[in-house]
Amino acid sequence: MPRSLLPPSLRKITTTLLAASSVALITSSLALAQENAVTIEQVGDENSSSLEQTGGANAAELKQTGNGLKITATQAGQANSLRVNQSDEDAGSDSGIVTVGQEGDSNSIELDQEGRSTATFGQIGNENTITAKQIGGGHEATVGQEGNSNTFSLSQEGETHKFDLAQTGDTNTVTANQVGTMHSATLTQTGNGNTVELSQAD
Repeated sequence: MPRSLLPPSLRKITTTLLAASSVALITSSLALAQENAVTIEQVGDENSSSLEQTGGANAAELKQTGNGLKITATQAGQANSLRVNQSDEDAGSDSGIVTVGQEGDSNSIELDQEGRSTATFGQIGNENTITAKQIGGGHEATVGQEGNSNTFSLSQEGETHKFDLAQTGDTNTVTANQVGTMHSATLTQTGNGNTVELSQAD
């Protein structure tokens, strides 16, 4: 799904990824003074990681194993946490692509991805959480959260699943699980204290 579907203030997430060789680009504003932490590990060929952090007490961990993998990450605020771990044993230019960004305080994004899949996550506010796992190939996940204390959890296993979420408000919860082949889900929540549980399997 196009990057423009993210909340407007997250559209600044850079999409410039250097793929000529394994590249790690880090911009951590006042990292030493404000105690931001960064860990980037890449194993393989033609991988690319780009990270921009502003604020204080933020932590980012980006790990990639394989070939042609790409991560672009942005954090702004205080005490945010970001962890991305993706792998793909097959070489190719269409390997995993991850674009994530968050603005506010005490937000968290964790993603584990195995195979040639795409994840685009963005959240604005405070104490929001995104936890996702994609195993297999051809998955697409696009998530946008805006508000406070929202929670999203996704597991996709198999082949060619698609999941889209737009969530606005406070203390909303979405839990989704797709197993098998070619399942699709589009969810929208607006308001406070809403809950959705979704499960699809062959």
